[in-house]
Amino acid sequence: MCNGIAVLVYLKNGELKGLCTGISSHDELCKQDEELRYGKIEPYRFELLYPCNLIFDRVYNMDKGVGVANEQPEQAIWDEAFRVAKPYFIKHTKEQLQYAHLTHANLTSADLRYANLTGADLTDADLTDADLTGANLTDADIRHVNLTDAVLTGAVLTGADLRYANLTGANLTDADLRYAYHTDTQKKQAEINEGRF
Repeated sequence: MCNGIAVLVYLKNGELKGLCTGISSHDELCKQDEELRYGKIEPYRFELLYPCNLIFDRVYNMDKGVGVANEQPEQAIWDEAFRVAKPYFIKHTKEQLQYAHLTHANLTSADLRYANLTGADLTDADLTDADLTGANLTDADIRHVNLTDAVLTGAVLTGADLRYANLTGANLTDADLRYAYHTDTQKKQAEINEGRF
C-alpha cells in the first residue's frame, strides 16, 4: 500500500503503457494486467500525492527486469505517468492527503474525520468548525491556521507546527500533541501536553 494514488508505467510488447485508477495500492493496480499480476513485467511505480505531485516510488530497469537504485526514469516514462494520472489530480480521498498543499484553503466546517494529513501544509487555512476527529496531522504545518471551535478529539498532532494557530474553543480531548511546536511559554507547553489550551 502506498501513501497516495498508485500509478504504474510498464513496457509490454514494445509499447509503453500506464495504469492509474484512483486506488492507493500498487498490488491491486497490478491485477489490471495479467503479466503484471504474475510478475512477468516489472513496472515503474509512482505515487500521486495531493493535489498533483507525482513522485516515483520504485523504479526498475525495464530491459533487464531488475531494480536499479537511484535511477531516474526517462522523460517518456514520466510523460506516460502524468498522462494516466491526470484525471485523478485533486481527486484524493481523506485517506490520501499526506503532504497536501492546502495553504490558505477554506475548509470551514469540513468533514476531515480520520483524514491522513501527515506532513500536510495547512498554513493560513481556515478550519473553523471543522471536524478533525481522529485525524493524523503528524508533522503537519498548521501555522496561522484558524481552528476556532474545531473538533480535534483523538487527533494525532505529534510534531505539528502550531505556532500562531487560533485554537479558540477547539476540542483537543485525547489529542496527541507530543513534540508539537507552539510560541508561548512553558505553561502553555504544559497545557499542550495535557491536551488542552
